[in-house]
Amino acid sequence: LTNLTRLYLHNNQISDITALSRLTNLTRLYLHNNQISDIAELLRLTNLEELYLQGNPLNDRTRNTYILALLIRGVVVYFDTEGGE
Repeated sequence: LTNLTRLYLHNNQISDITALSRLTNLTRLYLHNNQISDIAELLRLTNLEELYLQGNPLNDRTRNTYILALLIRGVVVYFDTEGGE
């Protein structure tokens, strides 16, 4: 699994994404329409290029810190600007 470069996990009611931090070769991660609030673990994915988070109830720290850190690294992040609905 560590060789995966794309992973599609959208529409699955996922809330805990801790295990994804070990998939360091991921370049695209599709997590839209789940129950994810915190993406801190995804900061370890140094090869990530695109991240899809629309439709998740992202918390303030994720919105104001973690997404910004990914954007500064050049990751394209898709997320809802108002809430996760």
